[in-house]
Amino acid sequence: TGDFITRRYEYDRNDNQTLQVDGEGKRWASTYTPMDRIASESTPLDERTAYDYDREEGLTQITAPRGTETPAAGDFTTRFELDAIGRRLATVQQATDADSLITSYAYDRRDNVVGVALPKNNTADGQTVSVSQAISRASTPESQRFAYDFDAANQLVAEVEDPVGETLRSEYVYDQNGNLRITLGPRGFVEGPDPAAFARITDYDERDLPVAETDELGNRSEYERRADGLVVAETRPNGAATALAGDYTIDYDYDANGALESRSLPWREGQYGLSNGELDAQRVVYRRNAVGDPVEVTDARGNAIRNTFYDTGDLESTTRPSWWGLDWGEGTQTPDPGERYPATGGSAAAEPDLIVPQGGPTLSERPRPESGGEPNAAEAGSELVAGASGETDFGDVDPEVLGDMMPAAGTTSFSYDDELRMTEVVPEPIDGRAAPFEIAYDAVGRIASKTWPLDPYAQGQATPAAVRHSFDYDRNGNLRTFTNGQGNLAGENAGAHTTRFSYDQFDRRIAEAAPGSKDVSDPELNKEVTNLAYDPNGNLLRRETPRGSTTPDPDDFSFRFGYDSVDRLLSESNPLRDAWNYSYDAASNRVSETSPRGTETAAGGDFTTTTAYDPANRPIAIDEPEGRVTELEYDRNGNVLRAIEPGAATELDSELQPGSVQEHVTTYSYDGRDLLWKETVGEGDYRRTTITEYDPNGNLRRTVNPIGVSDAGEPAATDDGSDGWANAEHASVNLYDADDQLTATLMPWGTEGDSSDPNGVGQASENSEHWRQDRRYDERGRLIAISSPYEDGAAGERRFTTYTHYDTGWIRSNS
Repeated sequence: TGDFITRRYEYDRNDNQTLQVDGEGKRWASTYTPMDRIASESTPLDERTAYDYDREEGLTQITAPRGTETPAAGDFTTRFELDAIGRRLATVQQATDADSLITSYAYDRRDNVVGVALPKNNTADGQTVSVSQAISRASTPESQRFAYDFDAANQLVAEVEDPVGETLRSEYVYDQNGNLRITLGPRGFVEGPDPAAFARITDYDERDLPVAETDELGNRSEYERRADGLVVAETRPNGAATALAGDYTIDYDYDANGALESRSLPWREGQYGLSNGELDAQRVVYRRNAVGDPVEVTDARGNAIRNTFYDTGDLESTTRPSWWGLDWGEGTQTPDPGERYPATGGSAAAEPDLIVPQGGPTLSERPRPESGGEPNAAEAGSELVAGASGETDFGDVDPEVLGDMMPAAGTTSFSYDDELRMTEVVPEPIDGRAAPFEIAYDAVGRIASKTWPLDPYAQGQATPAAVRHSFDYDRNGNLRTFTNGQGNLAGENAGAHTTRFSYDQFDRRIAEAAPGSKDVSDPELNKEVTNLAYDPNGNLLRRETPRGSTTPDPDDFSFRFGYDSVDRLLSESNPLRDAWNYSYDAASNRVSETSPRGTETAAGGDFTTTTAYDPANRPIAIDEPEGRVTELEYDRNGNVLRAIEPGAATELDSELQPGSVQEHVTTYSYDGRDLLWKETVGEGDYRRTTITEYDPNGNLRRTVNPIGVSDAGEPAATDDGSDGWANAEHASVNLYDADDQLTATLMPWGTEGDSSDPNGVGQASENSEHWRQDRRYDERGRLIAISSPYEDGAAGERRFTTYTHYDTGWIRSNS
């Protein structure tokens, strides 16, 4: 199109860059000291960070933007104490209204850091010690958080966390080229005489590239590399343990430029009744243009995905948006370390939208099941709306959840600003109209608003109605306000729909003022305030709920949290002071959990659940109160193979109490992608097996009921991949379109029993009658109709439940 992105730069006479004008025309300025060290940096919003140095040009202080705008000296400032040769001895985060936070360091004679004391280590009687005392503490084992040992080549050989308390020691062994060969974990130094029992080992080739990794149990993953170092085969532990070549392996092919041309799916011998050759032929194939962009991707089912790209390599359009994913990151949620009473109470939609990554979301291929992605379980109704919040027909009045802006289907295009931040996602037009999802940014690239189209051109209006979330930040980049969709409507009082956040001088969130439910004239008087308090290491100590924020007592209506010397959660309590206590092993696996009935009595063990772990830190035994024990066994890939759980009591004793308990045994088998294949409940004559099979894209293809599984654990018929009814004998079969959306389910049928006999074995599947249920979608992949189950081929009118949608994906109507 002839469009270009232009960035402009200016320099001083010493070649220091003093100005950058980005693609959006925003100005980023820098100044320098006479010795050419950076003195200040200013953003387009005039957020200025200042730097100070000593006479030897050692960095001694950084003042954040919130500090450069205040008259108080030293606030929002990080100061560095240096020794005579310029090594950093302490990092002091200063505050004018609170104790400073000091992290201190100790060195050996070769400048290796051998000791670190964190802010919590540098306190005494609840107060921060002096800087000189903190520096001394970094060399004192009783005050250190970390201690390190180095060999003659300055390689880290030992690390001890909390040297005098928990003494969590790890050791490292290197080969002659300096590659980390063996890692000995902390459990090896406290459990038994042989630390090697908890060793992880990495093997390298002659180029010092890793070619194998072995875990604590000897489970080995292998990587075959070609001459330029690219991995051409990745074999998982289950495959490395067999003599068969190619099983449990992902093969990679590359073009002459080293770009991926195809990758196979890992498989298991005999998987789904297919031959090894058929399984090995299942691949994802990439066709690239001259600069390496994947302009066509053929998925493992053979469906083609066509893409176009800008000259920058950013995706311009795709015919299959579900192949791609927008990564919004984890957001800036209020800290919530507890597990019993999460800070987010009800529907996720009722909480503030805090997903605002700097520079916007990133776009990439969604992970597939073979690479850690979730399979498509094809649950009925899940297609209606992404993140649907529960029952319909007024059974749940929680707000609906807004999706991630990616349609499920249809040609979708993407726009970017001149800093290559995504600004629009434009779905497939319907009736010639396609209102875009929009993302706007402030001058420094922080998300200023997110907009979802709601009602496209409703009632003839010129522009579509939309749901808009807006965001504002302080000068340090902390999210300061969030205004929801109602607050961004014209004529609404925005303050009544705005959540405000406050931060301390260490940029920790200390208050959240959310919109309240009272009807008052001033919305600022109607805020529900949650207050937060932290320890010196930044762990949340107290969350005071809005009811408590209006009382003088900080302890009422508060949830409290306690931590051990290595910042692991030791306890949590609710406002009624019901407390849960936790303990851990050397690898920080939780080994015990005591409920409030145990924490308030001397007989804590009666109300304690304990967990034991294997050397690879997988739980193998869970012992609950009343002697209820669950035991777990794993395969080499880490999948649960066998679970032994408490079952039903076999009889009642003379006092009508449960007698002996029958073990409830479940065994599992997996395909080459670690997707559950067979599940057998019970043993001997009482066992029953259910088989689940997935197609090459990870969609749930078939579920074989126990009646259709032989004593040898095999289905009555092998799935031939078609929509033929032979595949559905005692099995439900799912059919999918090219976008991996469920289009039909073939319901189980069988030939046993008499359908006229209410006790007949085949009653549930109507014997040899073939029933199915169909689904239909609009151009964007939104479910618009589900049929009632009907007999395939039978005469008569089919009945459908139909849906219409808002552009957000919410259901507008159903009939």
